[in-house]
Amino acid sequence: MSSVLILEPGHGAHNATYLRWIVEGFLNAKVDVRLATLEESVQSDVRMQSLLYDLGGEIDLALMGHGISPGLRSSDLGVWSVARREIQYYRLLRAMYQSSRQREDEPVFVPYLDYCAHVIGMRGSPFGSAPWSGIVMRQAFHHEAMGVSAPKVGWAGLKKTLFERLLGTAHLKALFSIDETLVEYYKRRDEFGRPGVTFLPEPGEIKGKTTRQEARAQLGIPESAHVVLVYGELRRRKGLDALLDAAACPGFPENTHILLAGPQLRETRDLLVKPTALELKSSGRLHEDDRILAGEEEYRAFVASDAVWLGYRGHYGMSAVLIQAAKMKLPVIACRDGLLGHHTRNAELGITVDIDSPSTVARRLAALSSDSSRAQKQGENGATFFADRNVARFSEVICRELFEVEADNLTV
Repeated sequence: MSSVLILEPGHGAHNATYLRWIVEGFLNAKVDVRLATLEESVQSDVRMQSLLYDLGGEIDLALMGHGISPGLRSSDLGVWSVARREIQYYRLLRAMYQSSRQREDEPVFVPYLDYCAHVIGMRGSPFGSAPWSGIVMRQAFHHEAMGVSAPKVGWAGLKKTLFERLLGTAHLKALFSIDETLVEYYKRRDEFGRPGVTFLPEPGEIKGKTTRQEARAQLGIPESAHVVLVYGELRRRKGLDALLDAAACPGFPENTHILLAGPQLRETRDLLVKPTALELKSSGRLHEDDRILAGEEEYRAFVASDAVWLGYRGHYGMSAVLIQAAKMKLPVIACRDGLLGHHTRNAELGITVDIDSPSTVARRLAALSSDSSRAQKQGENGATFFADRNVARFSEVICRELFEVEADNLTV
């Protein structure tokens, strides 16, 4: 039987969700799984705890102690701070590998390689002679060449060079990316003779049985309201400030309600005590479900909504929320830049807005809420565009590349 060692030092909604998909995929493919993670990651995240509760009996778990990752959560995004943090993660992954490996030829999988992708490109694999693979999600040096609107990437030439060195790293078996434009970029530039980048279709599965009427009744939302959903871990990046600023403009539709579904960070709570938010609350147009949502509760948030807010700030990659919106046939209100804007425009999945122009956001929202046939068409476009984005295909792509396991041999 094949085996794999997964190294995941992080935690959070993204980490735990991807880790669950990956572990379940390997188990379904009859691959023995050993997972190395940090005690602090498990203790601080109920999603990680849930994963281990559900799957812990089927995997070999290696927990590393407290204090092994000092400074890794620094919010300083300066280039030298980022470089230092990548070096720290490189050393951490190497230490986790050395402490948990059982044999030198056992494959290693890193769910979030962006921790230290550039340093690996510079210094080589931290996993000795073991075959290894991982997923990259935040590369952006190629966006301009691929027609993706985004700010100019700092140190783009160096980042591209280090990424191409990463592709040539010894013992790399497969490199996955959820960004189709990155995969296409290297298809166009295959003269290098390096391993390619494999497209990994990010899932956005969402299932439930709650009806729209039941969901709205439970959340206290009138049936006549046009509901804009802001979903996930609610931090500044979600651009909620832009939506609230738009709500203060004269053109913002009076029947538009905002549903905040997901755990609120302090920065969001601070935003919700400002006048516009307080006015929306007092008029019953701001609804909150401030907790981690999953299963039926997650489904309830989407089925109660008419559109999904993706007016994110400083985010130029993909988002599983876009795919979830598409699965629910909901149009999106997306930022103009990055992959969210790129896909929304090209596939007509909703509208794009300048999040720094509140009046424009208000006007575009009014147009969306008043044209139900167009909104329905955009929702249907999303369902078609992302029709094959599911956990089964996600798992099949990884297992096919690493262990030559085809979809027919996966237990889903």
